Amino acid sequence: MTDFPFDAPVLIAFALGALVSALVATALHFASHGKSSDARKFGLAEYRLARELSDRENLEKPLAVAHGKAEKESEWMAANRSILAAINGNEFALMSQRIVPLPGSASGPEHREVLIRLLEEESGLIPPGAFFPLAEEHGLLPQLDRWVLSKVLETMMRPGNAPLPGSLHFINVSRDTLHDQDFPAFAADQLRRTGLDGARVCLEISEVDLVLNPDVASSFAHAIRQLGCRIAISGFGRDFDAMALLKRLPVDFLKIDGGIVRQLARYPVPLGRAAAIVKLAAAAGIGTIAEMVEDDATLAKVRDLGLGFAQGFWISRPAPLWNVPVPVHELAGQPLSVPALQS
Repeated sequence: MTDFPFDAPVLIAFALGALVSALVATALHFASHGKSSDARKFGLAEYRLARELSDRENLEKPLAVAHGKAEKESEWMAANRSILAAINGNEFALMSQRIVPLPGSASGPEHREVLIRLLEEESGLIPPGAFFPLAEEHGLLPQLDRWVLSKVLETMMRPGNAPLPGSLHFINVSRDTLHDQDFPAFAADQLRRTGLDGARVCLEISEVDLVLNPDVASSFAHAIRQLGCRIAISGFGRDFDAMALLKRLPVDFLKIDGGIVRQLARYPVPLGRAAAIVKLAAAAGIGTIAEMVEDDATLAKVRDLGLGFAQGFWISRPAPLWNVPVPVHELAGQPLSVPALQS
C-alpha cells in the first residue's frame, strides 16, 4: 500500500514546545501571584472579605450543583422520551440522494444514500443536525440506526420498490453503533425477516470514527461483511492516518470528503490529495465516490480524476425514498445554477 509521509516529529516537537512554554508561564504566574501577595496588594480587610465571600460561595455551590443536576436529569428524561416516541411512532422520514456512475470510470446502476429527517408538525422536515446531537448525548443513536435499517429493508420489499441488480443503499452508522456488539445480529435478523440479500446494503463508517476507533471499526466491518453487506468510509481524505488503517478492514468504497471535493476546481493541494486517493483505491480494488459535487466545474474535475461515482446537489437534491425525481442536472445536459448547500 502506498505510504503518504507527514512530518509527525515536527508536529510533536511543536506541541511539546507549546506545552512546556505554557507550564513555565503558569509556574511563574503562581510564584508571583500567591495569596500572600494578594493580601499585601488589597489590604488585610479586603483580603478577609474576599475569603468570606469565597467561603459563602463554597457553601452555596453544592446546592446549585444539586439543583442543576436535577434539571439535567429532567431534561435527559424528556429528551429520551421524545426521541423514543419519534422512533416508535415512525415520526422520521427517510430521504435519499442519487449516487451516479461516471462515464468511463464506473459501470452498472446508480446507488442511493439514505438520509433521515424528523417530521415536525409546524416546521416540516427537520434535518439531522438539529436532533442528532441530542440523540447522541442520550445514547439513542444505535436505536435510531436500527430503525433506519429496518425501514429501508421494509421499503425495499414493497411492490415496485425492488432496486436494480447491483444497486446499493448507503446507510450511515454512528460511532455508538460501531460499539454495539448486538447490531450485526440485529442486521442478520432483519435480512432473514425480509428475505433480502445483504449485498443490497452498504453501511458507511466515517473516517473520523475509523481513526478514533480502528479496532472497533475493524471488528464491526468484518462482522457486517459476513452478512454480505458492503462497507464504505465516508468523509475520506482529511486524515493521513486513515490511509494506513484501510488494510485492517474490508472496504468497498471510499467517499472523498466534501470539503476536498468542493475545492478541486480552485486549489492544487486538494486536487493532488484526491488524485492520490483515486490511485490508492484503484490499486486496492476499492470504488471511489465524490461527495458534495455542487457545480459543473467540480464535476469536470471529478471526471478527469477518474472517480467512479459522484453525489451532490449538482446531481440531485434529496428526495423521499423511492420517489427520486428527475435529477436537477443530467451529466450530459446544460449546467443549471444550484445553490451550494450541504444535504
